[in-house]
Amino acid sequence: MTVPSNNPNPANETEIEALCARAAAGDSGSLQRLIVLHHGRLLAFVTRRVGVDFRSKIDAEDVLQDGYAAAYTTIGKFTYQGEDSFYQWISRIADQRFIDRVRMLRRKKRDAGREIGQGPPGGGGGGDRSRFAPLIERLPGVNERVSQIIRKREAAGGIIAAMAALPEDYRLVVGRVYLDGATTETVAAELGRTPDAVRRLLGRALEKLREEVGDGTRWV
Repeated sequence: MTVPSNNPNPANETEIEALCARAAAGDSGSLQRLIVLHHGRLLAFVTRRVGVDFRSKIDAEDVLQDGYAAAYTTIGKFTYQGEDSFYQWISRIADQRFIDRVRMLRRKKRDAGREIGQGPPGGGGGGDRSRFAPLIERLPGVNERVSQIIRKREAAGGIIAAMAALPEDYRLVVGRVYLDGATTETVAAELGRTPDAVRRLLGRALEKLREEVGDGTRWV
C-alpha cells in the first residue's frame, strides 16, 4: 500500500503556529485543520508501526481515530516548540494507542488461546480510498470539492478528525454500522438497547458529525 506523505494544501510555519495556539485555547476547528495537515504523515507512521505482523489485525486508521480522540481531550496541555512539535506530540499519542491495541491482542490471545483481530483485516486497506470515505456520502451540505477529495486517502484525515470529535457512544455506533458493516440489530444487542434506540442514536450521531465537518472547506 502506498501512503501519501504530502497534504494537498500545505501550511507554512506561521500558520501552523497560529493554528496550534488556537487549538490549545480550545478551538476544535483549528485542531481539525492541524490533523488534516499532518494526517498523511501520521498514517504513514502508524502503517509502518503496524507492519507485516499486525496488518491483518490492527487498522492504522482506527489507531489514528483513537489518537485523534485523545488529542481533543489533551490539546490544552500542548506547547508549541517549533513547526514539527505538533506532529511529534500527536505521533506519540498515536503510537501509544497502537501499543494499547497490541497489548489488547496479546491479552486476548492468552485468554482465548488464539489471536482475535481488531476491525477488518488489511491494516487500513489499500489503494487510494480510505474506508472512512463512505461516511462523507451520508453528510448533506458538504462542499462538492471536498466530497471528491475525501475519497482519496490524503484527505481522509478530515473525516477521521471529525469522527474523533464525537462523543464516544456516537463514534461507536457510526463506526460499527458504517465502517464495520454491522446491522442496527447487531449493534442493539451489543449495547443492550432496542434497534429503534440505536437508529435514533445513529441519526443524532450523523447530524453531529455533519456539524463537525461543516462544509468541509477547512480540509482543502
